[in-house]
Amino acid sequence: MAEKPRIESVSLAVRMTKSVTVFFTSDTHFGDPRVLRIDKRPFKTIPEHDAALIANWNEAIQNNPESAWPYNGRGSVYRDIQDYQHALDDYAQAIRIEPTNSLYYYQREWIYQPMGDQQGRLFNWNDAIQSNPTASWAYAERAKTYLALYEYIKALDDFSTALRLDPKDYWLYQERVKVYLILRK
Repeated sequence: MAEKPRIESVSLAVRMTKSVTVFFTSDTHFGDPRVLRIDKRPFKTIPEHDAALIANWNEAIQNNPESAWPYNGRGSVYRDIQDYQHALDDYAQAIRIEPTNSLYYYQREWIYQPMGDQQGRLFNWNDAIQSNPTASWAYAERAKTYLALYEYIKALDDFSTALRLDPKDYWLYQERVKVYLILRK
């Protein structure tokens, strides 16, 4: 009879020992000191908590450097502790590994948008479109960026392209109408 893998449980990560390592995370609550008390996490401070999260993601990356998910996870920690350059580097790695996964582009957007970096946002969505030219969501997101830049014709073109790719997305019709109304003024 085969030996059952031993499971070591920590609230931040669960690791199956033997030949396979699986990491689980959920509701990391970056920067929220209540999590230490509510979840009885074994840390005295939030910086100690966040350092442990990063260490766990580092281990996951070391064990499988061609898996995108750990880069995304570590990037999220970096984003929430406002280490934006490391977060951008990690999201870039996740995108390199899984270029058609929309989540990683949205994660990267969550850095560029609050910083007001419209050129970074355009780079992000251009990258998404180049990786997946049939991704209607990427055209829609780039259109929203063009709206923020007051480039209404480009926004209209992108909403129209998104609609050609996904004619059942009713939100796109609504957004395109808004652009038409702006252009009529």
